[in-house]
Amino acid sequence: LYPGGYSAIVDASKYFHMFKTREDEHQYLGIIHPGTGELLCYYRLPMGTRNSPGASGRFGAAFLREVARTSPDFKGTMVVNDFTSGWNGEGYNPRHGIRRVLISKDGQPAVLIWIHLDDIFIHGPTYAKCRRALDHVMQTAIRMGLICHPTKTQPPAQSQKFCGFIYDTTAVPCRRIPSDKEARATSLIRFLRGEPTGPLAALTLSIAVGYLQAPVPATPGNSGAVHLRQSS
Repeated sequence: LYPGGYSAIVDASKYFHMFKTREDEHQYLGIIHPGTGELLCYYRLPMGTRNSPGASGRFGAAFLREVARTSPDFKGTMVVNDFTSGWNGEGYNPRHGIRRVLISKDGQPAVLIWIHLDDIFIHGPTYAKCRRALDHVMQTAIRMGLICHPTKTQPPAQSQKFCGFIYDTTAVPCRRIPSDKEARATSLIRFLRGEPTGPLAALTLSIAVGYLQAPVPATPGNSGAVHLRQSS
């Protein structure tokens, strides 16, 4: 992400219901009415069916390609953006790699965009460029028939919550664990270390470890790993 950059969030509503189900799968996607014998089935994907992630993933990838194809803000010329860390004097050093960035025709870095299932993250170097990109994404969504959740779609800001973590680009970009997750993890550790009077069930430990593992990659330095060490 860009230092001092801005991010916007788009949440696709009714996302899975956009995709039609296969006719030969209708027997697995519904019930037979006990009175009439009529087959009642899902003709569009309900969330959680076995083929919905694959179908939605393909649409999401196609949507991002269409967004980038139809706006110059998402395009640019690739330039090296490092302090020769990928150059060893003779050629490319695979240990370090060469960091690159797309520079648009306006001289600013290109807008970045990601999608996770039905959550879209848009990031640009300035408020104006991020706002312009958000408008383009929304117009593309209308054109492709994608419905967006009005209350979950967020305008450009330097701190946004996305997929459970806070992305802050006020200065050096970082991901932070929300305070409520920190408090819950700390409370969970205190319970495991002091409250139980006997052996804990395997399921209880599995849930606890799973929750404490979730924040591990949230911030530089793997702050979640501290929770795991404290709980051991």
